Amino acid sequence: MQNYNRTSILIFFAVTAALMSAIPMMNLSSSGFSNNLYSFDLALRFTSRIVHNWGISVDPPQAVVGTEGWLHLGDYYRATISDDRRHATEADLAEAARLKAAALAWGHKLRRRGVQAYLILVGPNKSSIYPETVPVWAQPSQNGPIDALLINPGPHYVDLRAALIGEKRDTPLPLYYPSDTHWNMLGAGTAFRSLSDRAKDMGLPIRWPSREVYAITGSPKRQGGDLARFLHLEADLSDADPQLSVNDWPTTVIQRDWTSGQILNTGPISQIQSPSSPLLVESSGALNDAKVLWLRDSFGVAMSPFMAATFSNVLQLRWDQAYSDNVLLELVRSFKPDYVFVTVVQRDARSAQFTALPPAHELP
Repeated sequence: MQNYNRTSILIFFAVTAALMSAIPMMNLSSSGFSNNLYSFDLALRFTSRIVHNWGISVDPPQAVVGTEGWLHLGDYYRATISDDRRHATEADLAEAARLKAAALAWGHKLRRRGVQAYLILVGPNKSSIYPETVPVWAQPSQNGPIDALLINPGPHYVDLRAALIGEKRDTPLPLYYPSDTHWNMLGAGTAFRSLSDRAKDMGLPIRWPSREVYAITGSPKRQGGDLARFLHLEADLSDADPQLSVNDWPTTVIQRDWTSGQILNTGPISQIQSPSSPLLVESSGALNDAKVLWLRDSFGVAMSPFMAATFSNVLQLRWDQAYSDNVLLELVRSFKPDYVFVTVVQRDARSAQFTALPPAHELP
């Protein structure tokens, strides 16, 4: 194995050296005369095409090449690989205690404001659900820092890993995009069913979509995702993109800027990007005439159609914009939600914002 790795590295450097000498000619042949003959973009793409097949990344901090054609996030983003590989420490256990204490404090504060449920869904890193596609040297630990939080999650955290692993066994399609960091609609639908299961266990008066809504209606190909872009391979790689029946839910969705009331978009159910300012999503055909304050990140994109089908009014905001300067309490005061749900990817779930306690004073 060591000889194989050494040979691969030597080949990589040999190819790179050859390409360095050929860069000007490559740029000329691609775009004619150029003032930037030594641009590395074309060379990087060409190199990446070759070494990707050997399991080598041209940008390991951003993305690493796994097995079976899968890509995984590198250490540039919250030291994702290094964090997943190590065992939980006493410091991680203490941090988990602070996270759960903060969630309990927020739950108590929000109940006093009329909120019936406060739930935090942790979207697993792709490597947690598909460890067999991770390089051997980057295998996630069986007792990592996230386990310190989720082994005994308390009343507010929702661990989605078991549901996703179970769904993975039951479907031939992937739940995450192989060339992207995110889950697809199939994975998001599984997570949303876990939310409904927890709500049912709590006895919340919510009508949830039937199983038919989660039926796969097609699986077209889409261009390579964010990890492929990091490696300049977005045009060379593609992923299956499962589509579910929820896309055909009979409703009109209005997206409205919460602060100004201005209508930004009107149309059928669609995926909504993570908003950096409060966005109100109104659904005329939702199952419940209820208000949800949804603090989310980009893992909420594929989940947004399920939210629109289930709740008539969903006020959305990135979670990292909410846990500071009384923003969360101000939105609760003005919007008066029935429920507050949070979706956060695993690598961000232990961020300092989630350890912050709510302010002691009450807003008027």
